[in-house]
Amino acid sequence: MNKPDLSLEELAEANKSEFDRLFATQMALGTPIAAGGAAQTLTSPHLTEKDADNAPSSVGPHITTLLTDTYAQAWSYEIVEHNVEPGEVRVLCRLTAMGQTRMQFGTAVNDGNIGIALQRATDDALARCHADLAPNTHADFVSVHGHQSTPQVPGPGPTDALRQSEHISRVRKANTRAGDDVEKSVPYIVETALRSARREMEIVLVRSAMSSGIRLQRDAGTMIADANGHLLVGHTETDLPKMLRASMPDLAPGDVILHSDPYSPGGAGGHLNDWAVVTPIFLGTRLVGFSSAYGHMTDIGSESLGSNSVTTHSIFGEGLRVPPIKLYKNGNLNHEALAILASNTRAPAANHNDLMTLVAATKIGEARVLELCARFGERSYTRASEILLEQTHRVMRAIIPKYFPIEPQSFEDYVDDDGCGNGPFRLKVTIWREEDKAYLDWTGTDVQAFGPINLHLQESTLQNLVGRYLLRRIDPEMEPSGGGNSLFDITLPEGSLIKTAFPAALGSRRHVLGRLRDVINGVFSHSADSLVVAAGESNQGLLTFIPEDA
Repeated sequence: MNKPDLSLEELAEANKSEFDRLFATQMALGTPIAAGGAAQTLTSPHLTEKDADNAPSSVGPHITTLLTDTYAQAWSYEIVEHNVEPGEVRVLCRLTAMGQTRMQFGTAVNDGNIGIALQRATDDALARCHADLAPNTHADFVSVHGHQSTPQVPGPGPTDALRQSEHISRVRKANTRAGDDVEKSVPYIVETALRSARREMEIVLVRSAMSSGIRLQRDAGTMIADANGHLLVGHTETDLPKMLRASMPDLAPGDVILHSDPYSPGGAGGHLNDWAVVTPIFLGTRLVGFSSAYGHMTDIGSESLGSNSVTTHSIFGEGLRVPPIKLYKNGNLNHEALAILASNTRAPAANHNDLMTLVAATKIGEARVLELCARFGERSYTRASEILLEQTHRVMRAIIPKYFPIEPQSFEDYVDDDGCGNGPFRLKVTIWREEDKAYLDWTGTDVQAFGPINLHLQESTLQNLVGRYLLRRIDPEMEPSGGGNSLFDITLPEGSLIKTAFPAALGSRRHVLGRLRDVINGVFSHSADSLVVAAGESNQGLLTFIPEDA
């Protein structure tokens, strides 16, 4: 028996209890701190007294103060891995302080608030790392601040107290001597902190999502950008500076942007199912950066269940197009926009949950950037961001003369079919360099397909893709930023398979995107065969089953 359709009011009421606790938790984790303030330790409102007693005993509300008091600004941490079980969250953290590194596991009770539990487990791991690096200082800190669940032990004797005092004195002297070194290490600390923040954003996004596209297939991503929209860490298919100039000239604290239309200025995701959320990061009234997350929505309307038709020939048949809009304005949720979104999907519960999860992930990035600004100062953070971009630029300038040929060389490959009986479709690229400037010309690529396999790429997307391809094969540990983009000159023929003219369908673009990556890999086989691996990006097929009554 079919259930009667629910009104928006009934849907909102039915979903409220399901989503409110999750979103409140993620927003709490992402609550920004005031300029010049200290980082805040969060306490779950859902922990019972029994849970609190069972919480890790080596952490308290002063973990940031503990590390800063001990190591000044010369410390950073990174989440290496995490594991979430029904009753426990386990995190492996790496703490780097004063030139030394320690790794420890931390645990926390999982009471259903995964974000809070991850924060507690991270604090626990950092406290254990610190105990390895500076055990006496750790003991002194605990004796001063106390922990309810820490067993009481007799105080240190005269010899222990003297040893402890000498240790603290040595740390403080080292901090003083290292003043200049600390200043020089700020960019490195900021880089590792941003990488860790992006991973934290992804953890929240994947663990909190309801839909299988994000939760299981990991069709999602996060990024952090500087105040100009230039990529610092992560991945995006949006030309953020272009989108901001065209659509969002009047941003203010508390604003959150939602968009999904690849044909809007600057683009969005690769197709309409990919919703992108962008949160501008303000320190007071000054813009210091952007935090963004995207994810594949379960259903956005259209005639096909899942909004991924293999027969449509227009984007108008692929579901709801969302131009850049303010989902939040000055911190106030746009309920009218939510109503429109909910009325254009077969899965309102999953879409609402995943949208709020995207927002919460960006709030994590916002909070971590503001923590860095509070810790080092806005000028130091801004300068560190510039150095990250300059570093990628320098590396790319060194790579291009080595791997790009002076004389043009080409490579081409084909996509067999567009799902509508047409094909094959050729993708062709020609590369060369002029001094330290690289050129990638896609002239010779076939015109756009009738079926939905097309791409509408932004030049910045290909710049990031090529830069990532090169760096990951040369230095897998380096996190590429957008600093090298200006060194790549991209030519995308209008109306082609990879730069379609509106309103060509884009829903099944994964086939062309995979083949495009293989073509990039193949073109370097002439001049840099040491970089080339077997083509494996485009060996995929797509079978779509849609019930007759969908």
